[in-house]
Amino acid sequence: MLNRIKTDGWRVTIATPGPKVTSMNGVVIEQMSTSEEACAADAVIVGSGIATREVESALHYVAPVGEKKEYTERAWHNIAPYLPTPTPAPC
Repeated sequence: MLNRIKTDGWRVTIATPGPKVTSMNGVVIEQMSTSEEACAADAVIVGSGIATREVESALHYVAPVGEKKEYTERAWHNIAPYLPTPTPAPC
């Protein structure tokens, strides 16, 4: 859906940690950009799914040296409100 944006100067891609990722529903997505390229982006949207917590290690990887703790804490503060709340198991 985001790739439908056709505004001059905009480039919308999917950055993945590897050449391919598989969604929770089994959809295989091929890498369009690397995590390193995402670091240089003006905006990044982080998707959620079964491996959402793995994003923390990716955030740590792209955080500036000497600012890793503050960078990841700030990122999680901004991302957390949009993550699904775990549903308690029925009694």
